[in-house]
Amino acid sequence: MATRVTLAFLSAATLCGFFARTLPTDTADLAPEFSRSAIPAEADAARPAEPWVEVTRTAVGPVGLCAEGELPADATEAPADPEAVLRQTRALASRCFAADTALARAAELLAREDLDDAGARELGDLFVTMAWAAADRPEVLAMLEARVMIGGLAAELRDFALCAIAQAETDASQQALVRVARDADTPRLRAASMRAMHRLTAPSSETLDQLVGAASLDGIEGSTSLLVLGALTGRGADGGDPGARLLAQEPAPGTADHELWLAAWGNTESPRAAEVATRSFRRATTVDGCLAALEAVRRAQGPLADQLLMEASRHESLEVRAAAERLLAERGA
Repeated sequence: MATRVTLAFLSAATLCGFFARTLPTDTADLAPEFSRSAIPAEADAARPAEPWVEVTRTAVGPVGLCAEGELPADATEAPADPEAVLRQTRALASRCFAADTALARAAELLAREDLDDAGARELGDLFVTMAWAAADRPEVLAMLEARVMIGGLAAELRDFALCAIAQAETDASQQALVRVARDADTPRLRAASMRAMHRLTAPSSETLDQLVGAASLDGIEGSTSLLVLGALTGRGADGGDPGARLLAQEPAPGTADHELWLAAWGNTESPRAAEVATRSFRRATTVDGCLAALEAVRRAQGPLADQLLMEASRHESLEVRAAAERLLAERGA
């Protein structure tokens, strides 16, 4: 009998959408191709009171982990300390992870029309284990990068692998994302790699350089890079302040590019977004310009954001007032 390790801290209730840190989807080219609500926003976002790791015996090892008979006997006894449990589980899962098998199983789950709770939980377990293995084992990271670069993966599976690489959040994994974003054959694949960067909590200087460099490109690469820079603004970046880099990319006011730039600010809760939105709102000469400025403050927190929305709620345009009232309602104001 083999020992089965179940990543029990990933319940169906903790699994959320692929774009948990939401990127705007009102532009067709930016609509997320990954539609399943089965990848956790954070690997350890929710830790229930019950034991995080359920250690049982079964005749079949979990897909992507150890095959029958491969898991060491000492895995049958989980340590009492929850943090030690997580460390042991990660070490065992990373050591035994079989990337080809896991990708094949993920592809099968993603292809299902209706993914039940058990399937969603299994897909979440595969995602977390893939991210752990990509962080701990260079050969797994290299294999995932190669599979993505070669092409041929369905869009959902490609994004699954890229986000697992991002979730690993090591220097090597960020370098892998940058290589795909820079060297992949198609704009859509390069954009997919940049889109995965929105999961990073501490983007490196190389990562931010890639996003800034792509911001000047036309099409999906340029728009994606701007939106991801917005999502990264306010996070503890190792490579400098993403917000300062986004601010430096401001296009001419009143243009479609400027509206996209404002939408990028709408991806952050940083108070700087409220400053940008307020300045843009007060100098806007059209209803569309006012609406674009309000989109920049849709996630911003603080009194300046509240003040702008209250000001907009008294605007002469019914459409602007309605947008402000909607955003106020969403904030619970």
